[in-house]
Order: sequence, then structure tokens, then C-alpha cells
Amino acid sequence: MSREIIREMIEGPLRASLADYDSIIDLANECFPDDRDSGGMLARWPHCYIRRNEFVRNYLIIKDGPKVVSQVGYIDQTLLVEGTGIKAAGITGVSTSPNYRRRGFMTKLLNYCMTLMREEDYALSDLGGDRQRYARFGWERAGRQWLFDITPRSLHALEAPKGYQVNQYGARPDEIDSTLAIHEGELLGVKRTRDLHEMLLGRKGKEVWLARGGEGIAAY
Repeated sequence: MSREIIREMIEGPLRASLADYDSIIDLANECFPDDRDSGGMLARWPHCYIRRNEFVRNYLIIKDGPKVVSQVGYIDQTLLVEGTGIKAAGITGVSTSPNYRRRGFMTKLLNYCMTLMREEDYALSDLGGDRQRYARFGWERAGRQWLFDITPRSLHALEAPKGYQVNQYGARPDEIDSTLAIHEGELLGVKRTRDLHEMLLGRKGKEVWLARGGEGIAAY
């Protein structure tokens, strides 16, 4: 009887290339089953998985042979505060394949990510997750959470807005342009191209509704 010997070929941390793109998607779907079962990470988070070299290179990975087994992405963003731009990185796709966990891979990737963000002059980065897990790398809680309890009774107490018609977003060019103009008029926001804005409006599992008045779309 012979025993098969399995040899790992661990490589990284390193920047991803386009050749790693499909494996990055596979790992994300493996580690985020709710999104996978609701249409897949690419459909649910298309702005985080763009098949372009200048985008994919901001995924930091550890590989076993050709397979990506651990990854973290830092997405280049410009935050706008009353028209002033701030360079920021959105952290996404933090994941390690279950068979490769508890080996320090994510610690190596996050430390590498912190080094690169400092070298590339990011003012800040945002990461959604557990403070207990990420505080030692430098992330802290920010912002404020508001919870609203809206019931049919509270809605009936309000006078219905007049002069507006509410419809679901239909991906028409005028709807994309009008909602982008509204977004660009906000005092706080993230800079978007038209293509990125259209991509975000079309995310699977997200509903977008438009309020139209006499002068066109007033809110979304």
C-alpha cells in the first residue's frame, strides 16, 4: 500500500495578477456562503471584483500552487468632504480558506496591507468587522449607528408627500445620470465614475427606488 504525499507550495504575501482573478472569486464565494447563495460575490459586490490589472493588483494574496487560499483587498477611493478629496482605502474580501486557517496567513496579509497603504499615502482606510479582531492592526471604531423602529402606525401618522411619484429603478440612462448628480451634490460621499455608479445601482439583491417630481428625479 502506498501513501500519497501532498506537498504544499505556499507563496506570499504578494500582489495578485489577472491570472489570479478567478481564484480570488472562488475563495470569496467559499468564505461568504450567504452572498454565494444569493447570486455570488461578483453579482453582489461587483465594485470589489473588477477584472482589470490596476484593480486586481490591490488584492494581496497567499497561494498554494495556483490556488489563492488567503486574501485581502484594499480598494482605492476618494472621500469627498464638501468637495475636498481625501485618499482612502476600502478593505474588502478578508478571507482564508477553512483548510488553511490558524496559520497566521491573514496576519501576514494585513501587516503587508498596512505597509503598502502607508507607502502609498492613504490618509485612512475603512473596514467593516469586529474591533477585537482588527484593532491590533490599527483599525478603530468610527462613526455612529442609528436604529429606527418604523411601524405601519408611525407611517400612517405622517402626511403622504405630494407631487412625487415613486418607481423602481430601471437602469435607464437618465436615471443613472440624475442619481449620480444627486450623489455628487452630497456634502459627504465617495467619488464615483458614471460606470461605477451604474454598477452600484445594479447590485444583485439591492432594490433602488426613485422619487420623481415635476423637474425629474429628486431623490433615490
